[in-house]
Amino acid sequence: KGMVVSKNDGVWSNNANLDWDSYPVRIEGIIQERIGRLEDSLVEVLSYASVQGYTFIAQVLSKTMDMPERSILMTLSKILQKQHHLVTEDDCIRCSQGIVSKFNFSSYIFQQYLYQELSQTQRMMLHSDIARILEDYFKDNIEEAAGDIARHYEMSEEYDKAVKYIRITVDSMMRLSAYGKAATLIKKALGFLKDMPQSSETRRETLYFTVRLCICYRDIKGWGDPEVEWLYDQAWNLCVEKQDFENIDIVIVLFGKWTIYLVKLELDRCLQQVQKNFEMAEKYGNRNLRLNSLISAANTYFWLGDLEKTCEYGELFLSEAAMDGAGDGPSDLDSLFANMFLMLAEQLQGKKEKAKLRYLQIQGDKAKNKDAFYQVVAGQALCWYNWGEENWDTLYEQ
Repeated sequence: KGMVVSKNDGVWSNNANLDWDSYPVRIEGIIQERIGRLEDSLVEVLSYASVQGYTFIAQVLSKTMDMPERSILMTLSKILQKQHHLVTEDDCIRCSQGIVSKFNFSSYIFQQYLYQELSQTQRMMLHSDIARILEDYFKDNIEEAAGDIARHYEMSEEYDKAVKYIRITVDSMMRLSAYGKAATLIKKALGFLKDMPQSSETRRETLYFTVRLCICYRDIKGWGDPEVEWLYDQAWNLCVEKQDFENIDIVIVLFGKWTIYLVKLELDRCLQQVQKNFEMAEKYGNRNLRLNSLISAANTYFWLGDLEKTCEYGELFLSEAAMDGAGDGPSDLDSLFANMFLMLAEQLQGKKEKAKLRYLQIQGDKAKNKDAFYQVVAGQALCWYNWGEENWDTLYEQ
């Protein structure tokens, strides 16, 4: 049908999206002939394995079929691999629950054929069973299996449970800066949540995923993209709807809205947003939002050229950040930004000694903090200082 073609280099590849639900009659006949040679018990093993996917775990298969693990391993390795060449052994690792033995089907076609031969009810029941077995088997290292668990709960149409494991997977992906893949999963979770009965829990999860989508899109598309601004507006509307102004998400949303105005140099709107953030922080006793508003104010006033207010809000931030209080407190990066704008403002005001002390502090902090983004911001701050002092050799080196 022209779906698989040989290119100039002799490599065969698919030329279109393959429809695994239907096969040409001759191909289906070959598959049936190959599978038909097997005993019913072996076909059953392969059918159960096909629900896990092209790659499957023998220990999970044994629990799904309620068969001894040694018997399953013998069937897979001795009969289905060595005699019939329908599966191949993959990685074998040890975890807290024991050994994890992975196998692959020798061909996607066999796995898909066996899977499609199961009824819809059988598939849903098996997907649900496999999800619960994976939950138990990987309970001490759930992140490793969260993506698979989410997929099986999705296929069993247990969407509330799928959302739970999508959240774990998304958090792992975002820690690795895999924002594109995370965004795809987030949109899937938001689709599930939209179709679920609305409650305080689903609204909280909707806000959580919307805020994470904001973070993904700002890093994929950039702060100036119109869709990013639209997403932050949607996240803010959800905050208002939930009347939830105390958790960390509100800080991310309001800081995001302020940053969008800053990137576009709409400094008057920046100041308006900062004022709103201060009011929200005071009304709801949100210390993190208060600290965030202080650093945003110092940043905004610097670009407006108001050095006195830059110093006022920068000093306030550092003094309040040093106090014990509720919440997680400021990040190292926030403190770096405060010291950077204070250093630059003091340098421009002719307060050379104070600016020099901040320069040395930033230099020392940069040597301790190995985070890549922190290193970039700190390096920028040091370069700006040396540019202002006309220390050209040091500037070029940095």
